[in-house]
Amino acid sequence: MATLATVKAISDLDALFPRVPPPFDAHPALYSTGYDTEYDYVNAFFDRKGWWEVNLDSLNSGYPGDISACWHFMTPEAFAYYLPGFLDVCKDWEYADIVLLALCNTLATPRRRGSVAALQAYLNTAQREAIGRVLEALIHEMDLGSYTEAELLAGVNELWRSSRRSGEAGDRLW
Repeated sequence: MATLATVKAISDLDALFPRVPPPFDAHPALYSTGYDTEYDYVNAFFDRKGWWEVNLDSLNSGYPGDISACWHFMTPEAFAYYLPGFLDVCKDWEYADIVLLALCNTLATPRRRGSVAALQAYLNTAQREAIGRVLEALIHEMDLGSYTEAELLAGVNELWRSSRRSGEAGDRLW
């Protein structure tokens, strides 16, 4: 179970994301040849679901694909919308360790700079900074697999803390 610091960071993050229906009109996934089944899984599971309804139990019982990969099939807007739910899943890191490692690979490694920038276009400064704090708290607690703590923390600093210095993406709060 997560430490008090991680639970607080996630609670602070949750407060920055209003509980409103998904802002996108169509499906949360865009189709690409070769992965049609995964896109179908994402569209069926996440269709009209609020980000706060995404939790470890709902993913384990209702998502037929690999829960540690589902955001790779989402549009950047859909991933930004569901990100607080995915991070909330990680507070139970003993049971969601594969999700946490996959999220860190996606969100805290500089080689993912392009996908992080596309995601950040849908987040305001307060949301981006809160995501950085949650990632830092989770990184301090988890088994890092093949990463070092310094490596991931440097990635968080570069990708999530530097965003406030490199220009504003807007004040989207859905």
